[in-house]
Amino acid sequence: MLYIIKLLPNGVVDSTFGINGILNFKDCIGCRVIRIGVLSNNKIILAGTHDSKYFFLYQLNPDGSPDLKFGPSGKFEIGFNNQLSDLTEMIIAKNDQIFLAGTSNRDFAIVKILPSLILGVIDKSVKEKIINIYPNPVHNDLFSVDYELSFDQVISIALYKTNGQLVKLLINGEKRFSGKQLEQFEFPKGFANGTYILEIKSKEGMSSKTLILMNNF
Repeated sequence: MLYIIKLLPNGVVDSTFGINGILNFKDCIGCRVIRIGVLSNNKIILAGTHDSKYFFLYQLNPDGSPDLKFGPSGKFEIGFNNQLSDLTEMIIAKNDQIFLAGTSNRDFAIVKILPSLILGVIDKSVKEKIINIYPNPVHNDLFSVDYELSFDQVISIALYKTNGQLVKLLINGEKRFSGKQLEQFEFPKGFANGTYILEIKSKEGMSSKTLILMNNF
């Protein structure tokens, strides 16, 4: 089981948190917490790995009660085709965007969570693991993205830095039909080589993929 204890600045247990300062997650057998963070609204985020197969997030109110607007009963989980997965880092960026990073079946995995989303239902708008970027790493600024949609919908595609800062909105609210898609883009000028996040988003949810820029190599 998972326990969380909150202490006041003087080292005394905060009796207003949970039950006498202690919170017991009885339903989280096999959970391992990696990071704890606090959002700008003082809500608490716990991030970790569950059963060595899922990344999980708990969002709590300041008193330790689950935030019922966040996922089912305050919890969000995402898996990667039942592969062994291990969360190694969580970062809370500007505007309370959350990035989870780790490994899945020896591959690198990164998940971006926007504060405006009601989380908990795995995104079905973009079929799982069908986003491809090539070439990746990107050379000479030009790259293509192929992905597959489960149904007709209006999508946006954007590039972000890993700190959540928008680089460029590549597609803004354009309709795409169900099936396989191919988009071609030019990376904006003036950005340093490094890791970026490409995000495909619709009103149904969003999916993302890591993109590495390596010009002049």
